[in-house]
Amino acid sequence: MWSALSLGHWSETLVNTPVLLCGIALGLALYGQCREVTLGPIPSLAAAYFLLSIPLLGTHLSLAGYADIWMAGFTGLGFVSLIRGRIQHNRFQLVLGLLMVAIGAAVKNEGMVWLYTAIAFVVLSGASRRSLMTIAVLGLLLGCLAWLTGTTSVHLPGSGLLGFEAGSIHIPMVGSYALQYHPVWSAYRTAFLKHDSWNLLWFLVI
Repeated sequence: MWSALSLGHWSETLVNTPVLLCGIALGLALYGQCREVTLGPIPSLAAAYFLLSIPLLGTHLSLAGYADIWMAGFTGLGFVSLIRGRIQHNRFQLVLGLLMVAIGAAVKNEGMVWLYTAIAFVVLSGASRRSLMTIAVLGLLLGCLAWLTGTTSVHLPGSGLLGFEAGSIHIPMVGSYALQYHPVWSAYRTAFLKHDSWNLLWFLVI
């Protein structure tokens, strides 16, 4: 839609151009990150190829109207920066990573879950052993207090409900999801082992 508005008319070919450029940017960004951690040119190219050859990613690159590829790009590369920032004690990479994951959250609502995960990663990975023990003990005490008082959710000012209530899990700025059982294991098994959506998954695992 953005592409069509910029063009002033609808073109099946041209509206896909930004998504095509997104795919190129993903490959170049991953190549650049690999080179920054002193990986050679050939292994860096291989890493970019492994990413771009995933059929599921190719499917999303061909669907110009979907936001999944943008969110995946921002969040995936954001976490690469965060991990690099922690390993190399590089503050710039940490800030870049958090910024990219935050942009991913702005692109699609589900990105908020990744933003919460990124903040938790930065806080916990930078904490001392004593701080981690303190956080664990406080978490345990709060859990016990909630269980004793029958409290399963809290209202956070400006953010909404957090916790479990009326058969649903509530996450601030993400939404409410009913807890239900769905027997999806056969579908996952077929997708991972039979279909080609994850062509390199088991090869890379082995």
